[in-house]
Amino acid sequence: MSTTQPQILLPGDSLPPSHPLGQGTFLPAPSTPPRSSLLGILSPSPSSTTATAPSIITPPSSPAALPTVGATVLARVIRITTRQAQLELLAITSLAVPDSTTPLPFPHQALLRVQDVRATEVDKVVMAQCYRVGDVVRAKVISLGDERSYYLSTAGNEFGVVLGWSREGRQMMGVGWGEMMDERGQREGRKVAKVV
Repeated sequence: MSTTQPQILLPGDSLPPSHPLGQGTFLPAPSTPPRSSLLGILSPSPSSTTATAPSIITPPSSPAALPTVGATVLARVIRITTRQAQLELLAITSLAVPDSTTPLPFPHQALLRVQDVRATEVDKVVMAQCYRVGDVVRAKVISLGDERSYYLSTAGNEFGVVLGWSREGRQMMGVGWGEMMDERGQREGRKVAKVV
């Protein structure tokens, strides 16, 4: 008998339209499907005798599940300046092993400096054209940094934005290494991660 692995949900992932709103979910606009606001797993659908709505649950992580140098992580952009982006680490993931994402028990602070965005043409990088607040980024830990923040890098085709939001709040998909597009055809610049 085979058991299916629970699906890891990222912030912004769509949920089935029939699901009512619960903890860790939100409705971006009327007549749109609910979305996850957390990194976690969708709790089982409630039975007809249960009044609680399904919620996004974050599985507990092992105390040893901390990012190390060389680890691939998922992080959300929370602030951007001309020289760096401040992010919060959400999970440790792997490019080699599918479905091996381990949510962190709490967000860790991280910095992505302008010189670590791309491997080439570093002097031409404009942070605001590569990332926006709210974007979920796949990155590599290059240093444990100081006592406050890890240092990340997105230099590499497989690193960059994996989930982006337009200025109007619509979810965007990558249409090239430097551009994303929403369902209405609006395009914005990003440093997009190659699909692996």
